[in-house]
Amino acid sequence: VAPEPGEGHSFVAALDSNVLRQAGWFPHCECPADDQNLQDLVAATWFDVLDLSFSPAFSREHRLPDLAGTIVKARHASRNPALMVVVAGRAFAEDTSNALAVGADLATTSSLRVDRSILRLLRSASAEAVMH
Repeated sequence: VAPEPGEGHSFVAALDSNVLRQAGWFPHCECPADDQNLQDLVAATWFDVLDLSFSPAFSREHRLPDLAGTIVKARHASRNPALMVVVAGRAFAEDTSNALAVGADLATTSSLRVDRSILRLLRSASAEAVMH
């Protein structure tokens, strides 16, 4: 769980991490300074899901291309070739299609449902893998 590198607001990341922990998950929460720090993190440790967030207050639509690049780099660097990426923040609460635009697998609109949303995403990916 991390804010998008360079994002000044870590509130959504902190909330997501707390909700996941309370639901019995073992989240790893970081605030990477840049894309390289995030790439180093996902290259060093196996993660099933990467939860990246923007500010809950500011839209940050002008930073969507940066986030798309972050996601591509994180997937490439990840030890997990099937890394799932979840995004959150106002830009996605206002328009969940922004998740597809940045290459994410899912946009969450509330930290209160992040655990259930991630679980559905993982189950869906698992079911799809079994079908192929």
